Amino acid sequence: MLKRCQTALKNGLKASRPDAEFLKSHPNYVDDYLNNLVPHIEPFMFEGDLRQGAGSELNSRGKSPPKFAAAYSSAALAVNCFAPFKSYIGDLRLLGPYGFQNIGFEHQCPIWPENRKLTPPNLDALVRREGGVVGIESKCTEILGSKKAKFAPRYESIVEKQLDLPWLETYQALKDDPTLFNRLDAAQLVKHCLGLRSTFPDQDISLVYIFWEPENALDFEIFKTHRSEVQIFTDMVTGSSVKFAALSYLELWESWVGKGCPQWLMEHVGSLRLRYAVTI
Repeated sequence: MLKRCQTALKNGLKASRPDAEFLKSHPNYVDDYLNNLVPHIEPFMFEGDLRQGAGSELNSRGKSPPKFAAAYSSAALAVNCFAPFKSYIGDLRLLGPYGFQNIGFEHQCPIWPENRKLTPPNLDALVRREGGVVGIESKCTEILGSKKAKFAPRYESIVEKQLDLPWLETYQALKDDPTLFNRLDAAQLVKHCLGLRSTFPDQDISLVYIFWEPENALDFEIFKTHRSEVQIFTDMVTGSSVKFAALSYLELWESWVGKGCPQWLMEHVGSLRLRYAVTI
């Protein structure tokens, strides 16, 4: 299934960027990560943000190309989707009303800011508005791998201070049964919640989980399982002061092209669909 999805996403990239060339050594990677962008996305919109993050998305790793150059890169998916809002932030619709002020990528939210040796959680994107923030976690083909919750012992000293009851009970459930979720990386979401609470203690916080699916996702049990787990997790943390929401990229784009959608955004969604709305 993973190879089928990677091939479909590669074909979508070829349709979107016919000029893109792929590496012989890594056939699902473009030779230049800039060739992994949909039209009208420029380096100034994201390079500075990604280079400040801890994910090393743009760095080559020995003989391996940058992670951002993969046709199935979730960071590239987030950038391709949200980068134009650097210039059109007033048009961004997410979790209901408008009113956002700015957006950035690969935002670090340290849980222990005093300890620089610890790698902080990195959100794929962070949107700010008056009195609040919305963290965005982007997933592409990562959901096809099995997950197991892991927390270092140091989390015990902080969870009761930072998490309210719904998230605290979710953390404990994952500690009691690390295999509670198989496709959803629930432990990562708990860590994002902790990072957001630590970084923005006096602000209204939302965490949005946005995931890629092929257009025929419901034909396959693995995608139905992931959706089921997302719903279970959503129910577990409902009622928290840290609001959680989840939707697919296809659902997000559909929500953007309704009544009143500006022309530039209509064209952008068309480019995103050509690139990512594939069948397997």
